[in-house]
Amino acid sequence: MKKILTLIGGALLAMQSLTATAENRKWDFRNWSPATVANLKAGADWSDIEKATDIDKGPTDLSRDNCFWEVTASGTAEGTTLTANGEVIAELNGLLYTNTTSRSLAIAVNYGDVSSLSGSGFGPYQGASYLWLGSKTKNYFIIPGVKAGAKIKMGVESHNTTKARGVNLYVGHGTSGTKLKSPAGEDVSVPKTYTEQEWEVPVDLKDAPNADGTYDIQIQNTDGCHLYYIEVVEDMPELENARLAYIYSSAMGNASEEPYYDVLMNNENFKNVTIEVIDATQAIDALALRQYNVVVVSPMLSGSEVGLEAVKSSIAYVPMLNLNPNLYKAWELGDVISTATNIINIPEVFREHDLFKPSSSSDNYIDENGNLVFFEDGGVTGVTIPEGTYFADDRVLATAGDAVISHIHNPSRNAYMLLSYGAENTSFAGSFVDLMGNAVKILNSSKQDVTLAATPVFTYSFKNLSTDVSISCSTKGAEIYYTTDGSEPTSASTLYTEPFNISSENTVVKAIAYANGYDASLVGDSVVAIYTTTASPVFSVEQQEGKTVVTLSTTEEDAIIYYNIAGSNKANESTIYTEPIEIKNYTTLTAFTGELGDKKQSECITKDIFVQGKEIRIDVVSHFDANRADWSNGESKTFYYTEGKKNGYPFYNTHEETGKASDGVTDSTYIVVDGPANKLTLWNPGKGWEFKSYGQGALWENNGPVADVDNSNDAKRYRGETALDFGASSYNIQFGNPYKSDGVHGDPYSCSIESTEAFQGPFDVVTFVGNGSSNNLPRADIYVSTDTTDVNNWTKVDSVTFSKNYRYIKKSVIGYEGTEKVFVKLQADFSSVMVFDIIIMNNGEKSQGVNGIEEITDSKEACGEIVRTEIYSINGVKTSRAAKGINIVKEVYANGTVKTRKVMVK
Repeated sequence: MKKILTLIGGALLAMQSLTATAENRKWDFRNWSPATVANLKAGADWSDIEKATDIDKGPTDLSRDNCFWEVTASGTAEGTTLTANGEVIAELNGLLYTNTTSRSLAIAVNYGDVSSLSGSGFGPYQGASYLWLGSKTKNYFIIPGVKAGAKIKMGVESHNTTKARGVNLYVGHGTSGTKLKSPAGEDVSVPKTYTEQEWEVPVDLKDAPNADGTYDIQIQNTDGCHLYYIEVVEDMPELENARLAYIYSSAMGNASEEPYYDVLMNNENFKNVTIEVIDATQAIDALALRQYNVVVVSPMLSGSEVGLEAVKSSIAYVPMLNLNPNLYKAWELGDVISTATNIINIPEVFREHDLFKPSSSSDNYIDENGNLVFFEDGGVTGVTIPEGTYFADDRVLATAGDAVISHIHNPSRNAYMLLSYGAENTSFAGSFVDLMGNAVKILNSSKQDVTLAATPVFTYSFKNLSTDVSISCSTKGAEIYYTTDGSEPTSASTLYTEPFNISSENTVVKAIAYANGYDASLVGDSVVAIYTTTASPVFSVEQQEGKTVVTLSTTEEDAIIYYNIAGSNKANESTIYTEPIEIKNYTTLTAFTGELGDKKQSECITKDIFVQGKEIRIDVVSHFDANRADWSNGESKTFYYTEGKKNGYPFYNTHEETGKASDGVTDSTYIVVDGPANKLTLWNPGKGWEFKSYGQGALWENNGPVADVDNSNDAKRYRGETALDFGASSYNIQFGNPYKSDGVHGDPYSCSIESTEAFQGPFDVVTFVGNGSSNNLPRADIYVSTDTTDVNNWTKVDSVTFSKNYRYIKKSVIGYEGTEKVFVKLQADFSSVMVFDIIIMNNGEKSQGVNGIEEITDSKEACGEIVRTEIYSINGVKTSRAAKGINIVKEVYANGTVKTRKVMVK
């Protein structure tokens, strides 16, 4: 049974997109105007030729008049307005362009599938018209003057739909400011295929605002991607041209007599809104509910109505406002809790939330303590939401003691909100009308079409005559069900929880994904291949004084063995084994045998390698990593610390003198060095480390080292010299050249990176440093000090190791064996020092959980007397006698047999 009532006269309107108010902004790139297209064609600042090297060839058939690249590199750090043929591009007006690379931004007018040019994955796309942010990470646009609390929505798609690429948003210019997250407080992941995404500007930002209290927001891409629209929602949109469903029970009376229905019907801020009443005592079609902008659930429902199961199943598929706390028990989502108070409390972070905004500026519903009068008298009824239940991770907007009065689920996409008025109390406070209207408008703004969950994707790990199959789905929270007999999977099939093994040839695996708020995915299927693999390597470990020598072997003649410390099964991320490997610190080594003929590469074998007598130190105490947020000053590629100069500034004070040249006749001017100027450049982001220089040039760089050890295809990239040098971060501080104060001789090397906190010894200093010179070998040393105020108190521990090869990175482990609490410094002794990471690691809980001695099972029986007994701690340190706790006792017999056993000393 369905009754239709219309708030404002007129025929029932089809659901339409909400219309933003004048304060909200939207840039739409899905339909470029004829004027814009004409200017793109006519102007010299845009070209339909993608690459400068192809100018003589002209545009391709696909790009001609269909896609235009910006060729003038007109962006600035502060941002500029983009033009074409001297005219502002209307669709981009209001966005500030910050990219300074030519031909990396494109306007696609009709460029929907370029797979014929670029290969598989490059189309078809969501549409043929979009804004294309080119490959490699760049700052592209600034959205100026955005209010705290605003939502920013975009339609985003990777240019290569087989790889996840998109955008990140930061407060301010560059990426040093706060990185924005979704309204749910989660990271916004970059997509492969078209995805509508949403970010929120926090109301409690620590970043400095503009003079008017707003913030500029930087859009930065992760790689080549498309934007179809950008929308900034700062002020709650009015509700226009919308259809609401009001779920009630005819057994409880007429909907028109309910005050909740009445307040919706008479909301003066709703424009051309239709409300349809749906009787829950009758069956309800869940699919039909999706056509509404918002479904409102009456408090006057008992919970036993037959139609409520369809309402429950529609949560996350259509925006829903639930006014009925009693349904939580009926739906097994929580319990009902009654209180004696008529006041609810709003957490500080949500006191500016749109839900609580009054329609009149003279009203202010929330007092200085966060309290809001919900009823004039009587108590409020709320719910409890147990851990592990459906709503457990939601944002709680209001409480009354232990009772949840309002929470919001999935706020950016077909949101659900509880506003717990209940049926027991109708002494509504003055906030009632506004809270009801605000809730509906908030939910309406989250309305999105229900789409399919992403199709499951299969990956494989080949073993000898069997294959491990992994299945994944890019839709968050998706559950995957699969079959291995060729039948169609359903939710009754096997739930995927971990990789599974297939040993029969031509097995067909099919999978389907289900995710809350999405329709079931398309079925993904694959025929699993079975291969013969090469024989896995065999480890032979010999412990020597101060090191362990690892020998790798295989029964496969002419096969290549690869090894690494990254746990990788990729040859290009591994070093080819040619000779025994010397390990001087505890390391986890992975090795595999490569493909040979028709055989696939072997399974990976991973082994912990211990060093006799060396304490295990794998607990991270502190980590300097030159990350962009702390060290780049908002720049995306480089930033010079030393007065913006590559070669720094004078270390010394100088003055000029005149005299005779060497010929004794000619007058000449000389620069005379007086003494150190003591002019310090200091960069301290307050994260435990600081950079210092007294003149030697230095810059921050975004280099992005690759895991690829093999440089045959890309010699210009930064990488570890060997697989044992894996682990460097993406950014570095490079110590440049010193100034020449006298114009002739180089000044001292004065760059350093120092800890601002002391660390209790003993510990290891792990460094990842690169060679920034194609001609010289850099030098740098590790120092420690108990007192950094005394410049003469620093003691050198050791020198870090550099690769002889340009742009290669080396890992060093330097042990400080003292027992004092000391500061740590990496000090330059040359130029071209690239510091990626400095990590302080000690023997903490994680290290002590590693058993440093392997138990040995000898193939021969012990014979004769014990000729030597050695005692070790649990983490591999040799000791003179057994200590309290677990000890490892190694006994060597006369015939060479070695046995180990654990001994507990109480």
